[in-house]
Amino acid sequence: MVPEQGRRADALRNSDKIVRAALAVLRESGPAPSPDEIARLAGIGIATVCRRFGDRDGVIRGLGRGFPARQALGQRGGAVP
Repeated sequence: MVPEQGRRADALRNSDKIVRAALAVLRESGPAPSPDEIARLAGIGIATVCRRFGDRDGVIRGLGRGFPARQALGQRGGAVP
């Protein structure tokens, strides 16, 4: 896995979308969000979710890391929508 600082801006944006969608799904559906539901809400494919986070637990760990994609984009001068 490439460290957040070494990722392309679009990959960082996708990571941020995934984590935001997972948070929304957790709020609505409880502690077992479906990766398919996360991908749908994020507006990306399930393969992107799996490639970036591996599985549902990986997405949950991403939540616990405090949106690293957002932080890395800020450090690189990119805008986060």
